[in-house]
Amino acid sequence: MATLVCVMAVNAQEGGSSFYFDERYNFRSEFNPSFAPEQGYLALFPLGRTAFKVTSNIVPKTFIIPQDGHLVTLLDKSIPASYLNKVRDNNNVGDQVRLNLVSFGFYTGKSTFWDFSSQVKQRSWVTIPGDLIRMAKEGTGSSQRVMNLSSLNIGADLVIENSLGVSKDINEHLRVGLRGKYLAGLARADVRYNNFKATLGQDAWVVDADGVIRASTDLKYDLDSNGAIDWDSFDFGSFSKFKLTGNGFGVDLGATYKDFFVPRLTLALAVNDVGIMSWRQTLYAHAQGHADYHGFENVTGNVDDQYEQLVEDLEEMIRFRPDASAGGNKTQWLSANLRASAEYGIFRKDNRDLLSVGLSYMGYLNSPAAVNYHELMLAATYRPASWFSLSADVAKPFNYPFSCGLSMTFSGPVNFFVAAHVGSLEFAPRYYMPLNNLTTEFQFGLTFRIGKKRV
Repeated sequence: MATLVCVMAVNAQEGGSSFYFDERYNFRSEFNPSFAPEQGYLALFPLGRTAFKVTSNIVPKTFIIPQDGHLVTLLDKSIPASYLNKVRDNNNVGDQVRLNLVSFGFYTGKSTFWDFSSQVKQRSWVTIPGDLIRMAKEGTGSSQRVMNLSSLNIGADLVIENSLGVSKDINEHLRVGLRGKYLAGLARADVRYNNFKATLGQDAWVVDADGVIRASTDLKYDLDSNGAIDWDSFDFGSFSKFKLTGNGFGVDLGATYKDFFVPRLTLALAVNDVGIMSWRQTLYAHAQGHADYHGFENVTGNVDDQYEQLVEDLEEMIRFRPDASAGGNKTQWLSANLRASAEYGIFRKDNRDLLSVGLSYMGYLNSPAAVNYHELMLAATYRPASWFSLSADVAKPFNYPFSCGLSMTFSGPVNFFVAAHVGSLEFAPRYYMPLNNLTTEFQFGLTFRIGKKRV
């Protein structure tokens, strides 16, 4: 469990929320297509932007516990079973990485801003049932227990997102924006169990499992002697980075209203990633098994045969056999999200807000995994000079711990930006391992100025 959490934390979900209220951040229109930076820009790989974020409701110190100057796991005998009360029913880890290939934006007329972007996006997600952890800690116990492991889910996808957006002032208060997107799917895999239950007691174990794998990839593999996928046979050298296995389309819609009833109060609303994605399903595999163990009979005879049969029954639950009849395309909704915000400029100097405070909300309308993510963020943005801005924020996701972030933007002929967002202020001694929260975000990049600043 600890290894899985640490490996997933190295990856990343969509980065950049610390820049939400900073108009000097060139990619700000990704939050809301009506947002536009102060001036045009050009960004090229590999300097343009690298962004990653991991979001999880897992608190590491629930599973990795400091004790007498060293660390022990939840499964250690010295840790009482009462610690299991801290384990959630569904333990989620979601991540995303963004690598900019080429992006540019420019103004036409007084207020119309155009932007184009091509970027690689990688996502992965894991849902670990709490009963799986409880079962590992408690074993069978003294009475019969039913463990529900059906929420077990692991998935990932890789796409290239190409987008074209435009925003324009309708009048001195209202600005609207629209962006269209084409998503070129490179690979996707999703493993989930429709049913996975274990009834455990001192007298008998009964386990039933029914799982499926859906994948869209050009990886080649072989089957073992049982007709199931041989996981060791996957040829990762056969993966073609340029052969598409999916296509998708989406739109972003946004609006900004300035001086709402009072001067320097700006409201914004956006709905992003409304659309569909269709994957060419190159692999559909099914696993189904039943194990019924009441103890070994005739222990003075041949126990080996009974043991081998039990192992065979358990292994059957993870033997995924391809089913060619269930191929075809797999169509799904994109992970649409809603963003709303209010920002108030406290001090104004040289036609800009020297200091402003803002409150924003972000929530997914649907998600690839069973993860309902909603977040409130309070931020302050300081602009002491025309070439520098600094933002600090505190975010509170629903059912997730607090996190805080800091971002800086340096404007000029070359625009440099960097941001970090962390959720843990407590680290294990000597190991530098976060204990409170796995939420981590980091991004940096460099763009070149195009044209003059917007008046």
